[in-house]
Amino acid sequence: MATTACESSGDDADYAQICMSQNESDETVYDDGKCESDERDGGTSVFVWYYVATGHGAPPKAGQRISRAKVVKTVPGGASVKRGSQMSGKSGGFGGKGGSGGKGGSGG
Repeated sequence: MATTACESSGDDADYAQICMSQNESDETVYDDGKCESDERDGGTSVFVWYYVATGHGAPPKAGQRISRAKVVKTVPGGASVKRGSQMSGKSGGFGGKGGSGGKGGSGG
């Protein structure tokens, strides 16, 4: 799926692109390859790109979890986007595996 956002070359992007399941109860971030293979196969997979604002620290990495309340399916026009897996900084800025628990996670 295409986005109208500008791809950023640095870590100063407004949004990080992360791969997640379309299953709303699954808050796990998956390896980019799952979404990339979906694009190659014509969109038949359950894995799609979501976007998370980068103002709260490093985006979650594959295998970590993020509250669905913090992700969006599209970004505002003119916003810059970079793959979360390509951004530096501390891994797990949104909470890692085995974090504080349930849906919604900890406050921000």
